[in-house]
Amino acid sequence: EDKTMSSQITEVRDALDQQLRDILQKKVTNADSRITRIIKTFYANCMDTDRIEERGIAPLHKILAELGGWPVVEGDDWDPTGFDWMKSILKNKELGYSEDVLFEITVFPDLKNSTWNIIRMSQPKLPISRDAFIKGFHSNEIQAYYKYQVGLAELLGADLRVAAQEMKDNVEFEAQIAKITLPRSQSRNYVKLYNKISIKQLEKLTPGI
Repeated sequence: EDKTMSSQITEVRDALDQQLRDILQKKVTNADSRITRIIKTFYANCMDTDRIEERGIAPLHKILAELGGWPVVEGDDWDPTGFDWMKSILKNKELGYSEDVLFEITVFPDLKNSTWNIIRMSQPKLPISRDAFIKGFHSNEIQAYYKYQVGLAELLGADLRVAAQEMKDNVEFEAQIAKITLPRSQSRNYVKLYNKISIKQLEKLTPGI
């Protein structure tokens, strides 16, 4: 109802969304497969706004603790010597969150031999568009993203002044990453970007990882 225009594609998508919603809203039964039960339960938990409001930010604090903490929130209690970024990335994956922070790793059929699967490394997925980062810190999109991060950090207990500076540093770091990534039009050219090497060769190229 908030759409300003419609087409056959959007109508089909809306119909599909409604069908999925109808399926997810049905009660879990013994006939449901394990994955269906998990998805229905997950959906029900997401829609239980009363329970979400009751629990507040406690679940987020728990998740951050499991991931090793967030320095801007921990403040002087943060101990960088005990942080292991490899373990943090693995924990992200274990908990179902994105681990594609500095680069994306996926298992993919080899383009030149589809009977084999290979490990594909590619550029990371940015939190907002590459173009927004290229425009600079004072662009509307970046400012909205920055203010969201500062607000979230403050909500979790961070000092506002510290959060403002650290989130600015964070956005500028992400902008540097964005600048060395390829535009979407070029990053989709898998044939041109195909450069298969062995794991041993990769270890020689990146001995520090």
